[in-house]
Amino acid sequence: MTEQEFIIEQQKAIERMKKLAENSSRGGNMPPTPHFVKTESKDTKSENSSVLPFDLSSLNIPFLDKLKNDKDIGLILGLILILVCENSDKLLLLALAYILL
Repeated sequence: MTEQEFIIEQQKAIERMKKLAENSSRGGNMPPTPHFVKTESKDTKSENSSVLPFDLSSLNIPFLDKLKNDKDIGLILGLILILVCENSDKLLLLALAYILL
């Protein structure tokens, strides 16, 4: 394949990609979504990431109040819980606990 043929094939591929993008953005010929598939709806209210579904202030534990401000703490706590259940390396658990401080 010469360089000229390669460039022509590349341009054809770009045109096919643009056609596919146009067809997918229309969405008219897509089958209906099954009821068990969760899709994002534009009508729903905006997601507020700073609101937790429960009130941590009633527990009077200062460490848990940090969960309101820093979502990484929840992720690390979840990871620690999973690793504890799996009987993982104690040094790794200690390192994760140190990160929480």
